[in-house]
Amino acid sequence: RLFVRDGGRWGFAQIHAMRARVITSPCFGSGKVIGAILFLELVLVYATWSFAPDASGLRLNPVPEGVDNTRALGRILYTDHVWLFQLSGLILLVAMIGAIVLTHIHLDHAGAAWWFARQGATVYVHPKGLPHLMDPSKLMASARMIYQDQMDRLWGEMHPIDPDRLRQVNDDEELLLGDVRVIARHTPGHAVHHIAWQWEDCLFTGDVGGVKIGNGPVMPPCPPPDIHLPDWIQSIERMRALAAGKLYLTHFGLVTDKEGHLDELTLRLNAWAEWMKPHYLAGTAAAIITPAFQAYVREDLVSHGLSEETIDRYEAANPAWMSVAGLLRYWKKALTV
Repeated sequence: RLFVRDGGRWGFAQIHAMRARVITSPCFGSGKVIGAILFLELVLVYATWSFAPDASGLRLNPVPEGVDNTRALGRILYTDHVWLFQLSGLILLVAMIGAIVLTHIHLDHAGAAWWFARQGATVYVHPKGLPHLMDPSKLMASARMIYQDQMDRLWGEMHPIDPDRLRQVNDDEELLLGDVRVIARHTPGHAVHHIAWQWEDCLFTGDVGGVKIGNGPVMPPCPPPDIHLPDWIQSIERMRALAAGKLYLTHFGLVTDKEGHLDELTLRLNAWAEWMKPHYLAGTAAAIITPAFQAYVREDLVSHGLSEETIDRYEAANPAWMSVAGLLRYWKKALTV
């Protein structure tokens, strides 16, 4: 099976049986652990096995009333030894992951890619993002400027990925992973190294498709340093033109009203940028802009009838202060001759 992961979230979950070389990379360390756990489970099963005093007589009627092999096995695996069973399943899952396709290299999407690469997975990434996975020092330094004293708590460490485990993917390049065909659609705007991945009628949008929680409105995540409005609008139009009727947002979930979603994203992206422009021109400090922008976004969310809990979730998923920093930086680059 192929499990494709976009950093912090599963993308194409459990698609098909795989036969490609990339999927069969040896993971000797994981294999040994899996074998040890399975052996331990067998020992536990044997140790808890018992014969009834009248076992010989029961051979003529081996299934007592109300009991069958399925229930008996289920009790062993899902009740008596559930944690060992789940742990072995998780380790087996990791060992089966052969390909990771990244939408971009921001830490909430690619922060754990190095670990999966060490288990034998091949990581597919935009050409502009590949050098930062080989040497993540600049990426981590930039992130530390944003998250400051929360950096270690939120993201931990990010280690270099062996070049042999990295593959750069060009625009419109098709990847055949076993019998699953995916197409890379370069979609800059949120980040210069952004890819939306198309699989049949589905488009996995990463962050260029915005943030949407439940039935709430779509919001554009605008963190520094790469926000570029013209590129983003062009990427939205490109997604609109693709033969993919379903959008899968990393933040969060399936969107079936593609046209309405992209229309709303375009309107709000432009509105946010226009709201920020006079504050940049006036030289207003970010510390003063942030609470005003937060109130502006909150008013928009309240107008859609969202609860306080959902509004808080939007703020956690797409912090206002981060978009302030990103849009101020955009206007500085756009208006500097």
